[in-house]
Amino acid sequence: MHFEQPLEIYVAWHPSFEEGMDHAKRLFSIFCRDYKKPFDTTLSIPTYFRYLGEDNIPAPIETGNVSKCAIVLLIDDNIIIDKKFRTYVDRLVQVEKDSSGNHRIFPIAFTKSFNNLHEFISSKNVIRAYDDRLLSTLACSQDDLIKSALLHEVSRLMLQLEAVQAESLLGAPPPIRLFLSHSKHDSTQNSAMEFKRFIHDRTQLKTFFDVHDIGYGYDFADEIKKGIRESVLVVFQSDSYASREWCRIEAITAKAHNCPVIVVNALEKGEKRSFPYLGNVPTIRLGGSNFHEIVDMALEKVLYNVYQKALMTQMANLYNLDVNYTMANFPELFDIINIQNQMKEGKRDFSIVLYPDPPLGSEELKLLNDMNDNLFFITPNQLPTLEIISNGR
Repeated sequence: MHFEQPLEIYVAWHPSFEEGMDHAKRLFSIFCRDYKKPFDTTLSIPTYFRYLGEDNIPAPIETGNVSKCAIVLLIDDNIIIDKKFRTYVDRLVQVEKDSSGNHRIFPIAFTKSFNNLHEFISSKNVIRAYDDRLLSTLACSQDDLIKSALLHEVSRLMLQLEAVQAESLLGAPPPIRLFLSHSKHDSTQNSAMEFKRFIHDRTQLKTFFDVHDIGYGYDFADEIKKGIRESVLVVFQSDSYASREWCRIEAITAKAHNCPVIVVNALEKGEKRSFPYLGNVPTIRLGGSNFHEIVDMALEKVLYNVYQKALMTQMANLYNLDVNYTMANFPELFDIINIQNQMKEGKRDFSIVLYPDPPLGSEELKLLNDMNDNLFFITPNQLPTLEIISNGR
């Protein structure tokens, strides 16, 4: 049995950097778990600190049993003037150089002198946390800048997409794209347009916005469906959303292809009929100035999906389990269609479905098995207690 962790995150900083621990704890709560909300569903990515060790040099980063490693380097003046710590940075640089793109350093500069640390670091487009003018231009806090940038770049790392180098954080065309699904028959048309401008002006993300991103002469339906399959779907749920055919098609297409989906609740008066296929996804209320939060939720969903999918595969390998279907999300009735189609193709009468923790409640599992009692749903935490032969019950 072999297990390879899909992704690990390391946060490294000089022990004399007074704000280092606060930044590291904040990153831990984003990528691993928020100790203030222990029962929330989180990314749960292993996150480690590197700031103290023998002779004030942190322990090395071990990458033997990890597929990808994100090394977040917090750069302040203490690192630059400490020769021993600069030697440690040399080792981190070598980790990236030897990894064929699987491990990457993401520098966060808290000093204008970051270029003096290492030639390899200065060649990167660092996150300029010290730059008040940049923060003012982006209209965000230092913490917001760091969170959004790292969520985006770690997602790119997992998706094996190359980041685009640029002089600043503005204007670089990124690979991750947000598909804006909205109705043109109420005020969310304006909200979606404002959000699109926000994305283009203040982030590195791309958007897909129906007629604005479909070339003349191309099939409208085909391009819409292709755009959804290559994006995270951001649904602006308004009073008229569920009544619009193409809005419903967009949501169903995303679910059918297991694409990341988030719902921005923009209801004003209410709906005559809520659309049943917008459930089982993260939601956020549309507010006057919460576009940053919407972006972060979308990026978290992208990272959650790609990480959990890889983790489920590794967990199945660890227990030598013949899992027929691994999921990046909690199973729902909509998934039964995809699972049953795969069962028919594989001519299987019984399937094991592995999905992320925590386990669903018995009431939800009963509903799923009422649809098909030849499905066995299980999570990684339940695997040690599993007494089942992979080809039957």
